[in-house]
Amino acid sequence: AVTDSPLVNFVKSRYYHSLAGQDSRNGGGLSMLLLPHPPMQLAGQLPANPEFPPTVVFAKDARRVEGAWIVADTATAWDLPVWIAHGVVDSIRLADHRFGRDRYIESETGQRPRNKAVYSGANGLGRWSEHVYYQLLNCGLRIPPTAGSGSGDTYSPVGYNRVYVYCDSEFSYESWFGGLRAGRVVVTNGPLLRPSVEGRPPGHVFQGENGRTLRLQMDLQLATKDKIEYLELIQNGEIAVVVRLDEYVDRAGRLPPFEFSDSGWFLVRAVTDTAKTYRFATSGPFYVEFESRPRISHRAVRFFQDWVLQRARQVAKLPDDAERSELIGYHRTARDYWRELLARANAE
Repeated sequence: AVTDSPLVNFVKSRYYHSLAGQDSRNGGGLSMLLLPHPPMQLAGQLPANPEFPPTVVFAKDARRVEGAWIVADTATAWDLPVWIAHGVVDSIRLADHRFGRDRYIESETGQRPRNKAVYSGANGLGRWSEHVYYQLLNCGLRIPPTAGSGSGDTYSPVGYNRVYVYCDSEFSYESWFGGLRAGRVVVTNGPLLRPSVEGRPPGHVFQGENGRTLRLQMDLQLATKDKIEYLELIQNGEIAVVVRLDEYVDRAGRLPPFEFSDSGWFLVRAVTDTAKTYRFATSGPFYVEFESRPRISHRAVRFFQDWVLQRARQVAKLPDDAERSELIGYHRTARDYWRELLARANAE
C-alpha cells in the first residue's frame, strides 16, 4: 500500500520503503527502488506486450527521480548491455532469486543462455552470472553487486540472498545506500566475508605509480556454517590464487598479496560444498588505477558487442513496423556506446 511516508523505521535500525516496482519481460527484469510515487508499472501501465515499450523506457522514467535506485534482477538478462548503455543500472544482483536454499531454478527465461558444458550443475548459473559481471568490471565499469531473494514466488526465504554494506561507525538508511553506491559491499547466501585491504573496504580505488609494482595485502575474516574447501582470489576476472581453508587458518587469516603493474580490479570469493544449489559469498571489487585510468579490455567489450547484436536480431523479428523501428533505435544507441568504449580500450 502507498503511504504518505514511504520510508518506515519500524524497529530502531530497521527500515522498509513501500514504493518500488519491477518490470520483468522478454529482456529480463529491472527493479526500481526509492521512488516518491508509484512507478508506471504499479500505476497499472505495465504493457501486455513482452517487448514494447521496452523496459528501458520505464527505467528512464524512474531515473529522472533524484536518489532512485535501479537494480538489474540478474546479471544475465538479455537487455543488460542495453540498460548499461542507457545508464539506467545502479547495481546488479549476483545472488538472485534463482538461487534457493536447497535448490536452484533452471529456467533462463529472459536470460542469455549459458554454455552448459562449461557452466554445468548447481554452480553453473552462479558461475555464468559471475563471469558476465566480471566482464563488466573488465570494461572499466564500476557497478556494485547486490542480492535479492524473490521470496514468495521462489525457493528462497526472506533474507536468504543478501548484501551487507559497510556504513562506517554510524548506521542510517542514508549511510547504507551511500555505502552501497560506493561499492562497499559483500554479497552472500551463506558464508560471511569481512575483507579489508590496507584498512579499506571493497569499492576503494588504489592508485599505482608507473614503473613500480603495487602490492596490496587483503585481511579477511570468515565465518561459515557450510563446509568450504578453499577461497579464491579473483584478479581482472581470473582466479589468481586458490587458498585452501587449512592454509587460511595456518596463516591466521592472512592471504597472499595482490600485485599490479597496471590498472585492474580484484575481489575474494568463497563457494561452499553444497551440492543442490549455488551457496557462496563474494566481496565487492576493489579497484586499482595507474595514471588515474581504469582498465578497459578489448575482449570484454567485444563480449557485450556480440550480446547486443544477438538481442537486436530477436527484436528485428517483431511484426509491427513502428514498434520494431523504435526498439531498434535503443539497440543502435547501445551499439554505439559499446563501439565508443572499444575505441578507448587499453588492455587485451
